[in-house]
Amino acid sequence: MSDAESITLSGTRADVRSGRRFVQQTVAGWGYPELADDAALVVSELITNVVLHARTAMAVTVRNSGAGVRLEVADESGEMPRLRVHTAESGTGRGLYVVAAVAAAWGADPVAKGKVVWVELRG
Repeated sequence: MSDAESITLSGTRADVRSGRRFVQQTVAGWGYPELADDAALVVSELITNVVLHARTAMAVTVRNSGAGVRLEVADESGEMPRLRVHTAESGTGRGLYVVAAVAAAWGADPVAKGKVVWVELRG
């Protein structure tokens, strides 16, 4: 069994379902069934952010830390994610609040061509 699994996605709305299924199956297959739903929720939010804001292809990586999992979504946009102020009527802007509520830790790191947004979930 590998300590990391990755998938490359094109950056369309259909990628949300594909990425969610990939992450959920990988996390459950590594023996973390209690984290699979949270991991699927988090990666859905991160992929949606890439589709809506970065509008680039992306790589989704799941890493087995031994105490849980680390999810990474890399895209080609240098714009770093941030928690946004939103109103009750806002249709978007809540995704990173969901991520922050579920994650043990999360953040973003700039890379040579874009960024990697990462989330740690612990079992």
